[in-house]
Amino acid sequence: TPPDMLMNITLNVEGCMPMPAEIQVHHEEILELKESRDHLLYEIYRAESINSLQGSGQANNDTKIIKKVLEEKDKVLEENAKVIEAKDKVLEDNAKVLEENVKVIEEKDREIEKLKQKLLAFSQE
Repeated sequence: TPPDMLMNITLNVEGCMPMPAEIQVHHEEILELKESRDHLLYEIYRAESINSLQGSGQANNDTKIIKKVLEEKDKVLEENAKVIEAKDKVLEDNAKVLEENVKVIEEKDREIEKLKQKLLAFSQE
């Protein structure tokens, strides 16, 4: 962080309870730089996408770079969404195959039960 001078004091006003206070001393040029940089970073942090930053009125090089980075981030997010959609499709297909396999197994179980009944009937004769 830029150099600042912070002084803690106790403010004594006649008839009032003493109050703690802080005096901040900043170099004007450093303060302007710090506030503009921090505000820009705050805007970027809050931005949902590059589109929400457009029209913010800041067209300096840092903003252009940051917008480019956010555009790249948006592209990556879109690609990730496509990958997730593809994986969802694979999962749905796998679920259908599993359902079919369950039906086949249930049919085999029924056939086994019928054979057991026939074997039991045969052994009792």
